[in-house]
Amino acid sequence: MKDLGEKVEVEWIDAYENSAGWHSIEDAINLKPKTVLSLGYLLWEDKDKINIASDIDPKIIDILKKHKSLDQLLETLKKLELDGSDCGRVQTIPKGWIKKKILMC
Repeated sequence: MKDLGEKVEVEWIDAYENSAGWHSIEDAINLKPKTVLSLGYLLWEDKDKINIASDIDPKIIDILKKHKSLDQLLETLKKLELDGSDCGRVQTIPKGWIKKKILMC
């Protein structure tokens, strides 16, 4: 995958949950999902989902950019002595919820 490790903006529809408590049926029927923008580094993308991280160790970006298959990437990551603080604020967004993805140059 050519864009791994690149910065992306994802526009997507998120589920919405109203606050706890009792609500009128009219209010419940009129609830709408929320459109959201998320920015991050592309960790992985396939037909079902996109994974992005808002924070990432710079050495991980180079590793991501060198791999085209998930199996190859995971095999490389197993061989490295990483400290477990490789990325943060990670999101997995279902592909069906995504309206668009923009590569940020």
